[in-house]
Amino acid sequence: HMLVVAASSIVARAGLASVATGRGVSSPRASIPSAARPRLGPDTRTGVVSERASPTRASLSSRRTGDLSAFTIRAMAPSVNAATVPSADDDALFLGLDFGTSGARATVVGPDGVILVETTAKYPPIVDGGKAGDGIPTGGWAEAWRGALWSLLDQLDETTVRSRIAAVSIDGTSGTVLIVDAASGEPIYPPMLYNEKRNDAMDAVCAMAPEEHTVRTPSSALCKLHSWWLGNGETIGNAKLLHHADWIAYLLHGLQGETDHNNALKLGFDPGLGPHGDYPAWMKSLPYASMLPSNVRAPGTKTGAVATEAAMKYFTRPGGCAVIAGTTDSIAAFVAARCTDVGDAVTSLGSSLALKLVSETRVDDSAKGVYSHRLCGSWLVGGSSNLGGWLLRSNFSDDELVELTDLIDLNDAAKEKDVPDYYPGVLMGFGMTVKEATEALSPRPDSDADYLRGEFFLFSYGQL
Repeated sequence: HMLVVAASSIVARAGLASVATGRGVSSPRASIPSAARPRLGPDTRTGVVSERASPTRASLSSRRTGDLSAFTIRAMAPSVNAATVPSADDDALFLGLDFGTSGARATVVGPDGVILVETTAKYPPIVDGGKAGDGIPTGGWAEAWRGALWSLLDQLDETTVRSRIAAVSIDGTSGTVLIVDAASGEPIYPPMLYNEKRNDAMDAVCAMAPEEHTVRTPSSALCKLHSWWLGNGETIGNAKLLHHADWIAYLLHGLQGETDHNNALKLGFDPGLGPHGDYPAWMKSLPYASMLPSNVRAPGTKTGAVATEAAMKYFTRPGGCAVIAGTTDSIAAFVAARCTDVGDAVTSLGSSLALKLVSETRVDDSAKGVYSHRLCGSWLVGGSSNLGGWLLRSNFSDDELVELTDLIDLNDAAKEKDVPDYYPGVLMGFGMTVKEATEALSPRPDSDADYLRGEFFLFSYGQL
């Protein structure tokens, strides 16, 4: 099996660029021999951090991820919503947009997958000094995302890049939702972020959803929608729910009710229901069912074309530009890491952390924060944790990380056995709030190097 720690801020947008080609995820590269637990370090070509398996974990072996600038694309599984993507001539380019917790990023690739251009845009400062995802940026989250979108596109050269973009795909943070006006698409309620919990909806949602269902957690998109409805149901009117990535895409194509299988999972969409996935019957009878996105498309299939007045000035290719159904930020990172074999796993480490593992079997356990996405005919089993890059940043400076990493002997099996089990029965803090997960990280070892080792172990292996 393969274990890869993917720096999602870098690889996610590359994965989305490959999704934008409309041909699906890339194939894995060939295996190479591995040493026993060499020092964990970044691949400077890709931004991907690879960790090879320890001899004490025989179930894990290694495969380096290789160079993102050279990969092959394999066909996506067919979808009921599949549509023809503009033919990719030699001049066509494809754009992937990654909207994370602290900023947005763009990558442009050619038909061969070679990365040609990368740009970034930071969100405005967080009000009251909160961490990314915990506070609110100046002007609000929706305006931060809108401003970042136009900033990313402004940075792309009109003649050599924007006039050649044939398709664009977008990812956003999983579980982040907006309530918008159906006619204008403008938010009518502040965005509810991925890490927000709506405990007031839990009793009702648990009464409706089957045991172990993904929505049976207060941070699910359905709990957020139900919580909103409890206070605003009488004025539902033309209100619609859109996910983070859906709303960014709406700014480009202007179509309501469009989402993808992966973003819709935490809303209650069942990718295993029927031949192409569907909302379960109990969801279709909800009093706010009319607010649900009506078109749930497989990632990599066509949603529509760039058509809004604001977006048309950026996408000027004579044949038009298709908007391709995207995915969540962590699945975009998974795509970029090129894992396709059963047992392959990717840990995406950004401000937060997410784990995805290729499986033939679907696993859903809301009590432990584990759920299953569907992608290209396989199940991606995993979950997400509020523990991520911010945990490293809150404890160590860049210089300290370099210094302490050099002190860690990854071949010391005895030290590995001494790593504390901070989350017994809960994989990597899945489903826990920042406060709950942080408080569980005790006792702290006397040695800072041992504590950092424990964090690396948590990010890479957890309790696999």
